[in-house]
Amino acid sequence: MKKLIIVFMFAALWAGAANAAVVSLNFENWGGAPTGASPTAGVVDVSYWNDTWIDAGKVSPMLDLRDSTGAATTVDVAWASGGEWGVNLWNDTGADDDGRLNVSVMKGFIDSNQNQAITQSSFTVSEIAYDLYDLYVYVMSDTQDRTGTVTDGTTTYHFLTDPESLHFSGDPLSADYVDFKQITALDAGSAVNGNYAVFSGLSGATQTITTDVLGGGGIAAFQIVEIPEPATLVLLSLGGLLLRRKK
Repeated sequence: MKKLIIVFMFAALWAGAANAAVVSLNFENWGGAPTGASPTAGVVDVSYWNDTWIDAGKVSPMLDLRDSTGAATTVDVAWASGGEWGVNLWNDTGADDDGRLNVSVMKGFIDSNQNQAITQSSFTVSEIAYDLYDLYVYVMSDTQDRTGTVTDGTTTYHFLTDPESLHFSGDPLSADYVDFKQITALDAGSAVNGNYAVFSGLSGATQTITTDVLGGGGIAAFQIVEIPEPATLVLLSLGGLLLRRKK
């Protein structure tokens, strides 16, 4: 009986995580994006990404972004930047060694460049219908170790750019894999190389993210990941009570 309860608890937790909605968007396509049922990409590994080039011809805003099931949502996005750039732009890198498209998603970005009229890159997502969610923001530059910040207006993370986290091989260069490194430093003195930040436990229908990279760099992609309803926690508590009663 105890084993059955434990199996039930873990099945419920897994189902809650599997049903979490994810909205993903790739800025500045340079080599493909997982806009269909396969392949997948992201730290939160999903399909049905949105792509500013494939879906909108790089024209802001984009409305009613699709989620990771392919269904349309109410989520809209608008963006602004000093331009666009990327890493290994002139090669069609194709799929990664594992069949995913992480390198293609990460290699292009909307640029924050002090030589442009707009010196920062930013995006605003609106009409987010989830009660609670995490926002993953992917950053990139074409040069290693530039200093940068990424902020949602409340929390600011500091980082050093890390194009060396994109791995290529062959001639012409083709994609191998991305070494994802989370950015967690809250001050410049603690900054290390990284390529994505997570703004956790957010609520509200609108969020604005801004990056500033000295010398050039910016936002490659983002993912909005719904935090499921706490029903699974209730199930876990009930399972614990049942186990205690059976002892």
